[in-house]
Amino acid sequence: MLICRFLKFTLLLFFFTFGFTAHSQNEWEIKLSKNSKSELMGVWEQGDYKIYVELSQMKSFLDHTYQEYTNNILRCTEKDSNLVKYYRPTAQRYLNAAKLIEKANKDFDLRTLIIYHGTEDINQNMGNSAVIRSYIKQLVEGGSAIVTYKGEQIFTLQCKSAYKEQGGILYHGYEIKTFFDDIKNCIFSEFTLLGW
Repeated sequence: MLICRFLKFTLLLFFFTFGFTAHSQNEWEIKLSKNSKSELMGVWEQGDYKIYVELSQMKSFLDHTYQEYTNNILRCTEKDSNLVKYYRPTAQRYLNAAKLIEKANKDFDLRTLIIYHGTEDINQNMGNSAVIRSYIKQLVEGGSAIVTYKGEQIFTLQCKSAYKEQGGILYHGYEIKTFFDDIKNCIFSEFTLLGW
């Protein structure tokens, strides 16, 4: 009886150890919007892909985030603190982007929006905002964006996550690629660094 328990414990310990140290690879599918394009949509082009987003949805995101930063400024007791110097230009960028969306017409190029967090940075004033890209990725993954691939609307995307070790223990993590039918032709490709 004692030997049986010992063997069960050893087997369980093996599975836990293997489960936490094995490098996994996962695959999953994203369901995309089946809606048709409407008149007031913004577009984000990524290689062979075009992502269409309702401008009203984008404006709502920009307005909400602008309000959050404005509220943060009001909560600061010192009006010239470093936090205010961080929040104020960030809030202004969200407001400027929301105003551009208000005036936008059909197929507005979302890459022209300039949003980043913090004080003025000439290098980041070129457009193609990571903030907008991240929000668009969120809309795609949530199934509320229309995606075309090589000119045709598609309704699913594939995702593949794989462990990558690039430079030893200090530079390893997971690479996530999102694509339609060719993993070399990604709509999104990201590397999440795990470090130690």
